[in-house]
Amino acid sequence: MPMENGPFIDGIFAYFYEELLNTATLGGYGEILMTAIAHSGAHHGTSVLEFATGPGANCRRFLRLIGKSPYVGIDISQGMKKRFMKRCGDRDNVRFVETSITEPFDLHEKFDIVFISFAFHGFPHDKQRIIMENAYNHVKDNGRFCIFDYGTFDLETAHPVVEKIFRAVECPHAYNFIKLDLKEMAREIGFTKYKEWYPLNVPYLRLACMKK
Repeated sequence: MPMENGPFIDGIFAYFYEELLNTATLGGYGEILMTAIAHSGAHHGTSVLEFATGPGANCRRFLRLIGKSPYVGIDISQGMKKRFMKRCGDRDNVRFVETSITEPFDLHEKFDIVFISFAFHGFPHDKQRIIMENAYNHVKDNGRFCIFDYGTFDLETAHPVVEKIFRAVECPHAYNFIKLDLKEMAREIGFTKYKEWYPLNVPYLRLACMKK
């Protein structure tokens, strides 16, 4: 999702980004994302920190699995905060933090899972490293950082529909992300036991989880 360093921050495109993804997956994005969240290891007793939490759709999905365990969502967008609070603001175990994930920060607490979905690709490489470092600093020992986003693939040989949608909507940083060696980047930050899962058995969507 194009974020602070992309071209669409706080614009109409960012506001309805999940709806666009749902259209691109023929109405299946919500179900795919729910399955990815389940694959992240979320369950009752699991604390979750979500980066670029957006309008709170994932908050509701996580709560179905973690129950009353702590959930903290981070986003810098005022527009997203308003939508998030409408969806999740009534839950005592939910907190919204308005800050940038592309600068170092410290919440003075650690979580079992740090999660980000379809936002990581929208940042330049140096900001991606900071995001991953922030995740590393906020995940418990043996906890995991999970990135649900594009996988690694060659756009020139991708399915024509995928190529058309990608070129129509994505920011320049996304073109670099689909070539990125995410496993090596995670290793450089200090993560271990990197695993990938492809919900559609094609390289276009990937859940990458790395343990601390």
